[in-house]
Amino acid sequence: RQMQRNHYQQIGHIKIRKLTSAIVQQFISDLSGAVSAKSVSNIYGLLTASVALFDPDISFRVKLPTKEKRRKYAASDAQIVALFDAADDTLKKCIALGAFTSLRRGEICALKYKDIQDNVIHVSADMVHTEHGGWIYKAYPKTIDSDRFAPVPPEVIDLLGTGDPEEYVIKWKPDTVTKRFIDLRNELGFSEIRFHDLRKYYASIAAALIPDLYAESFGGWRHGSRVMKEVYQQKIDSLEKRYADTMREHFSDLINK
Repeated sequence: RQMQRNHYQQIGHIKIRKLTSAIVQQFISDLSGAVSAKSVSNIYGLLTASVALFDPDISFRVKLPTKEKRRKYAASDAQIVALFDAADDTLKKCIALGAFTSLRRGEICALKYKDIQDNVIHVSADMVHTEHGGWIYKAYPKTIDSDRFAPVPPEVIDLLGTGDPEEYVIKWKPDTVTKRFIDLRNELGFSEIRFHDLRKYYASIAAALIPDLYAESFGGWRHGSRVMKEVYQQKIDSLEKRYADTMREHFSDLINK
């Protein structure tokens, strides 16, 4: 809806069958100076999907801007510990659910005490943003694969406490989680870390400890997920050194033998 409101004025008055590759290319070129390459791709994707709905035979030949490949890192153990230690009680629970259990912020805010059983959380709901600016509870998660049973450290279970089965564990809305987290991370000097990066941290630790099949199941990614590998699993500096040492030791042993 945001794309619909903000980005199609330039061509919105043109009839679909009057659109040409040249017109769309000019539209793309003008966008490229205003938004990121990823946003241009998303805006173009919505346009072509919408046009195809009314006339599948229409196609455009355009060149999209090249997406910038950035070197990404997940947060370190030390940063996660610092954030956790400095947080107030409610934010501490949110950080624990994101970093140690892989929940998204909408899943965190939709979590009820009935969803916690022993050392497992059944992730089966979401708190979603409406077109009109509010938040509503949705009794099913973001995707089919997001409905999952996530293992939880017993310390996190103790931290979450107990309550009525229908009571929300976290009584904040998702944008409150984001705001409180941003305030804390800025205070600690971690301005590069977003709340959603806690999920990246979980995926990156999982990549180092368990097979992908189980990481996908626990984190709510589709089996064989390219997104998990390319977007969520990032290098953690401290682990990279450990594995570099492991590789060196392996080949040293081989040479010495």
